Amino acid sequence: MNGICADYPTPPSANPTKYCRFCYSQFRIAPLFTDSADRNQALVSRIKSLVQIRLDPARDGASAICIACQQKLTELELFRDRCQKLHEAVRRCRPFPTLELQLEEVQNGGLDYSKVADYSSLWVSIEPLVLDDYEISRVEDDENVSLEAEEKTGLNETCKNLNATELSIVVDRNDDRKNKRFWQALQRDVDSIPVHVRNALELTGRCREASLGFISPSTIKRIEESMRQSVQMLASQEEARGTDPKQAMLKYYGETYWDHPERFCFSPEEKCTILSIASAIQQNGIRHYLKAAKLIEQEVCEKVENGPELAELLATKIREYYQARDSSKPNFKAFFKQLPKSRQCRVYRSPNGTIHAAVRCPICSNDCKVTLTDGASRWFFYNYVQHCERRHYQVEVEPASGRRSASKARLETSTPKAKRSRTEGRLRSRSKSMSPGG
Repeated sequence: MNGICADYPTPPSANPTKYCRFCYSQFRIAPLFTDSADRNQALVSRIKSLVQIRLDPARDGASAICIACQQKLTELELFRDRCQKLHEAVRRCRPFPTLELQLEEVQNGGLDYSKVADYSSLWVSIEPLVLDDYEISRVEDDENVSLEAEEKTGLNETCKNLNATELSIVVDRNDDRKNKRFWQALQRDVDSIPVHVRNALELTGRCREASLGFISPSTIKRIEESMRQSVQMLASQEEARGTDPKQAMLKYYGETYWDHPERFCFSPEEKCTILSIASAIQQNGIRHYLKAAKLIEQEVCEKVENGPELAELLATKIREYYQARDSSKPNFKAFFKQLPKSRQCRVYRSPNGTIHAAVRCPICSNDCKVTLTDGASRWFFYNYVQHCERRHYQVEVEPASGRRSASKARLETSTPKAKRSRTEGRLRSRSKSMSPGG
């Protein structure tokens, strides 16, 4: 047909569950559909959008798919999403005007063109845009010149936002604890990540949102090549640190290639793990795992024996602080009712021995860190007060006779010292200066 010969290979088995329906492979296959209707529908939509194949779970339920095809679908989806994202970014940054096409209706006598293959009766009228006339008009017309300036400003702002926030977050290789927590959070979605895989991604600079989320098989090959070329550099670096040579090579090249790193390459399972990392970052964003790393840090902190009592005392003092600044305004009463209770104050001890508390704001669910200092006698909850003033409610200015400012807000668990008046202080300072020993 039209000089094209199509060759259809015979399926390797009469049982469609014994081979992959997309490549006929019989290695590492899994059922295509599961008992979850939502998951099946999502898979059908995914395959339809990526490879234009319509599947029906009821009719094609007895099917299987191999690991390689699952990996290729993930790669194709990542490639499509990346292309769409960057294409939209380029369109937003393009300083030239968009030329719109205007379709002129043609009398078709009730004919539906969606069912007609021949579109020769349709025609498009395009008004030509002469570049020279366009440029001259922009120079001569003051209004258009101002529009050009606004357009340029919008372009710069768009590019600035694109590069500054989305593509600049880096996993810190110099902070071992923070780095370890990040990978622990990522392993919850990706399963186990070998140490040498993690080190290879860090060493080759792939721990950015723009890179870690768009790793492909070709990227993996470049990582392998970089690791093979870095053998001498890594050996010298670890030798300077006094690390055992075998342990150093195990750290970067794993059990298989530690003794001949010049032939290093990832195993198929490790490649699947790397692609799973890319997929997880694409779906959730790297901020999701950086935030989870902070929660892991809080989980490993040591609990305090009298934590419930300190939490109750902290919640009480926060309420007393705002109660002393009571206002007749209705919004203050609504705010006061939502102040945190003891169950929303989690007391813990940091590795250096300092006692802190994470106060969960009931309004926005953000955690504010407060500290117990001065020999476990005072809670400083200025962070929580500042958070509330910025986002929820700002207390009124205190009278001159009154209380300490919010910047000195604290909770006292010990008996407060008696305050001296200014006159008494001056008299004491004079008596000291006039004494013989002074």
